[in-house]
Amino acid sequence: MVLAVEGAKAKAVRTLPLFISDGACDDDVLLTRHWQEVETYLGDEDGVLTLDGSDVLKQGRESVGVKRQDCGAVGKRANGQAGVVVGDVNHRGYTLLDRRLSMPQEWLEEVAYARRRRKRGVPADLTFKTKPTVGGEMMAAVHQARMLRACWVTCYEAFGRDTSVLDHIDGLGLWYVAEVLHDTQVWRQYPATAVPTWSGQGRKPTRPRVLAGEAAPEEGAQLAAALPAERWGRRTIQEGSKGSLMACFVALRVSAV
Repeated sequence: MVLAVEGAKAKAVRTLPLFISDGACDDDVLLTRHWQEVETYLGDEDGVLTLDGSDVLKQGRESVGVKRQDCGAVGKRANGQAGVVVGDVNHRGYTLLDRRLSMPQEWLEEVAYARRRRKRGVPADLTFKTKPTVGGEMMAAVHQARMLRACWVTCYEAFGRDTSVLDHIDGLGLWYVAEVLHDTQVWRQYPATAVPTWSGQGRKPTRPRVLAGEAAPEEGAQLAAALPAERWGRRTIQEGSKGSLMACFVALRVSAV
């Protein structure tokens, strides 16, 4: 940014971090303008929104939201910050649409973090939300702005295994392709369900349960392993630097537990 606007001025480059951390800019206005530009140059009726986590390693204890937690950057628990990002991708290109930190609960609620919250400008009314909740809110904001043409959402298993996120995406009128864990329980045919009769003691049941005698669910991996080889087909996922990346696919309608 500095090189494009001011040129190679050392003093200007050094002050850029202060502008980013302390500058009083309206984030919503900037995002809205960005989405308008994305639609102009990348908009497509078959556009795909991507929902993903973005974790980075961090040293020390002072950066906002930093703690020892699951870190996708290294595939294990480590000291770092966790975030959620929403992107846009289609055959014309790809870009980032929105990003938010996933704030640990103790950072927002524990007295031991009060000094760090004040020092780092964490809003006093910010409440703890899970990554899927944060992602769902960002996805809704992008979709409800009605600036971007998109009909699909893709996400990896951290979001795909949360049925509330998938229900939320469906409620927005979008289609989704979501990764799930291999041990996800599924039925080949949706079982008969009913709300259990109240026994007269305790709280009245309100959620439907699978009726006795219905088939038990199967793990996704077991179901896939039982399918005959001729059901599978090889497809190209993407073109990489070492050639085409391919995988085997099968389409099968099931119902998740």
